[in-house]
Amino acid sequence: MDLNREKLKVADDNVKKMMHYLENNIVAIPKGDINIKQIYNFYKNEKNKRHFDHEFVCIADKQITLIAETSSSITNPRPAPVIWFWNNSLCPIYTLTCNWVRGKQKIVCFRAFFAVGSQALDLFLYKPIQIILFRNGKCVSAFELFLPTIDSNLWELLDPSSPEESIQDEKAAKFWVESNLNRDKVVTGKQAIEFAWADKLEREVSIAIRSYRKPKPKYDFSKEQAIVNTSSFASFFTDDQKVASNIYHTFEQSFWTGYNRDISATMTVLNSELADAPLHWNFIKYLICCAWFSPKGTSNGKKIVSVDLDGTYHSLSIDQRHYWERIPLEIPLYYYQLFGDKSCPVDIKEFVSKLPLYYGNLHEGKTFVNNLLLEAYSLKQWTIPFGAYVQLDAGNLNAAKVYEIGNDVACVLVDQHGNYFLVWIHPASKKISFVVDANYSYALGLRVKSELASKENSKNTTDSESLKEELNERLELGIKILVASIIRDFWVVEERQRVFGIGYKTRKNNRLRSDEGKKAIVYLPRIKYVSDIKDHADALNLVARSPHFVTGHLRKALHASETQILLARRHGITVPEGFTFIKPHRRGDKVQEQIYRSRSALQCINALKLTETDQNNDTWFQYEINVKNWLASNGYEADHLSASRNGDGGVDIQACKGNEFILVQCKYRTTDKIGPEVIREMMGTLQTFPKGSRGVIITTTDLTSGAKELAAEHGIQFIVGIDFATSINYEI
Repeated sequence: MDLNREKLKVADDNVKKMMHYLENNIVAIPKGDINIKQIYNFYKNEKNKRHFDHEFVCIADKQITLIAETSSSITNPRPAPVIWFWNNSLCPIYTLTCNWVRGKQKIVCFRAFFAVGSQALDLFLYKPIQIILFRNGKCVSAFELFLPTIDSNLWELLDPSSPEESIQDEKAAKFWVESNLNRDKVVTGKQAIEFAWADKLEREVSIAIRSYRKPKPKYDFSKEQAIVNTSSFASFFTDDQKVASNIYHTFEQSFWTGYNRDISATMTVLNSELADAPLHWNFIKYLICCAWFSPKGTSNGKKIVSVDLDGTYHSLSIDQRHYWERIPLEIPLYYYQLFGDKSCPVDIKEFVSKLPLYYGNLHEGKTFVNNLLLEAYSLKQWTIPFGAYVQLDAGNLNAAKVYEIGNDVACVLVDQHGNYFLVWIHPASKKISFVVDANYSYALGLRVKSELASKENSKNTTDSESLKEELNERLELGIKILVASIIRDFWVVEERQRVFGIGYKTRKNNRLRSDEGKKAIVYLPRIKYVSDIKDHADALNLVARSPHFVTGHLRKALHASETQILLARRHGITVPEGFTFIKPHRRGDKVQEQIYRSRSALQCINALKLTETDQNNDTWFQYEINVKNWLASNGYEADHLSASRNGDGGVDIQACKGNEFILVQCKYRTTDKIGPEVIREMMGTLQTFPKGSRGVIITTTDLTSGAKELAAEHGIQFIVGIDFATSINYEI
C-alpha cells in the first residue's frame, strides 16, 4: 500500500471499518488465566530492548504475547486495534497498533512490529495474539485477537503481496514507519532527527535497488556480469533475491563490529575492480554508503562517524533534522577536520537562489579558472594555514574555510547561517568538484523559473532547458573563480599582507557553527564582492603568460636523482625506472614574474571597494618566509610541501643541498611548548621518504622534555627560540 497522504485519506474509511471489526472480535482473557508476575518480570527484563517507549515487548514462542506498561489511567480496558502493512526498501513490515482511551478524549497508544519473512510474523498471522497492558505492576487490560477470523475482504487493506527487494534492516524500518505515522504531527528534538535520518536512508536504499533492478537501456548487463564474476564482490550476487541485503549486512557487520572499518580501502578496491561495470559499481557503492549510515553507524541518526586524515574515526553529533535532509549520502571523509561537531550543510534551495553569478563570456571565464589553477600549481611557493578562514561578501557567502590535504584543496564555503557547502579542488589537473545531492538539480530548476519569470516570451521548454544549462555553468563559474583565486593568492603572492588583512575578532555568522566561540585567524580580502562575479583579469595577463607555466611532469632519462624523486613525491608522483621528474616552474623572464607575484587574483574579480581590515601581521606566513630564506642563505634549495594534514604536525618545507635532504616543520607559537606528538608525526613522515632524509623542527618556543628525548632518540634536530629578530648561529 502506498504511503503518500492521498492514499492514506482514501483508505481512511476502510481503516475505520477494519478497526471496528477487530475491536468487535477481541476476546477478553480472564486475569486468573494469566501468570501476571512472570509476564511482568519478563517485561521489566526486556523493555530496554525496545526502540520506542510505546513499543510492545514481544514474546514469540508458541504464540505472540505483547506486553506494555502505562502510567496513565485507562477508562476502557478494551483497545481499538489497527493492522497495517508497510512496503519499503529497508524492511517490509506489519504493525499492530492498539489505542486505549484515557479519560474522555486522550489516547494511549502502543505498537508492535513484525518483519516480513520472520518467525514472529507467522505466529502473528496464524496464531492467537495475546495483548496485556500493565499499570503500576497490575494488569489493566488483557485480551486475545485471532487474525484468521478477520473478514477476508479486509485483508486487501493489509496488502499482503510480495514486497519489493529490501535490505532487511528491521531496526531502520521501525524508525521509518514511525516517521510516517507522525507525518502530520509537530515532531521536534531527538525524535525529529531520527525520523529525518530514517527517511533519508529509505530513500537512498530505494534509489540503489531501483537503479540496479531497472537499469537504463545503455547498460550492457551481461558484459558487466562477467566483470563482477571475477571481482571480490562476486559472492554477493549468488542469491538474486537477496543481493541488496547481502551487500548491506556484510559491510554493516564489517564496519560496526570492529573487525574491518577501513572503508577507504573498501572503496579503493571497488573503484579498481568495477571501474568498467558502472551499474554494479554504483549499486554496491550506494549500499556501502548506506551501511555506513546504518542504525549502528549513526546511533539511529544522532551522529555520524568521520573518517579522519590519519585514518582514525571521530563521532560527530547531529542536532538538526535539516542535516539529514541536506547531506549527500557519501562517505564522510575528513568531516571532523573540515566541519567539526554539529555543523550542517546549506539549504541548497536558498543557497542556489542567492549565489553570485558569473555574467562574463563563458569561454573566457573557464579559461580564467584553468589559468589561475595552472599558475597556482606551477608557481606555488607557500602553503595555506590549515583551516584558514577567508571572509567573503559575495551573495550569501560569508566565508571560506580552506584546507590543503595532500595534493588537493578542500574549500568549505560558509553561508550567513553558519552552514557549509563543500568544494574540492585538484589544482594539478585543474578539476573543481562540488559535493551535492539530487536536490541541487531541483534548486537549479527553481532559479531557472525565477529567471524565466523575469523575461518576456521565454517560458517554453526549450528556453527553460537551455537556460538551466547556462545558469548551471554561470553558478559553477561564480564559485570556481572565487575558490581558484583564493588558492592562487595563498600559494603565489609573496607579500600576503597586500591581499589579506588579518582579523582575530569576527562577526558570529561568518563562521561554521562548530567554530563559534573559538579563536580563529580570519583572512580578510581587501575587496568587497558584488553579486555578479566577472572576469577582470587583465592585471594578471594570464592569457599571455599561461604558455610559460610548466606543470610537474615526467621525462625520459637514464635515472632520476634523489632530488627529483623527492620532488616528485611532494607532487604525488612516483618516478618509474627510465624517467626523471621535472618540477613545476615558470619558463621565461623571472624578473617579470616577480611583478605578477605581487598582484592579487582576488582583486581581479570585479570589486566595489577596498574593505577596512585590521592590520595585524600574518606571523605564521612571515615565519615560514624567514625559515625558507634562512635555509636558502645556508645553501639549501627549499620547496614547500602541502600544509600539514592536521594543522599541527607533519612537514612544511623540503630542502636539499647536494645529497643532503631535510624535512622542516615550522612551529610559530607564542607560549605553548612543542609536545611529543609533533615529533611522532615527523617520524611517521620520514618513513615515507628515502633513507638518509633528516627531520628538523624550528620553533619560536621550546620543546617539552619528553619531546626532546624522543627527538634525540630518533635523530630529529630541533632549533628552539628562533624569532629571527636576531641572527641565527645554528647549523643544520
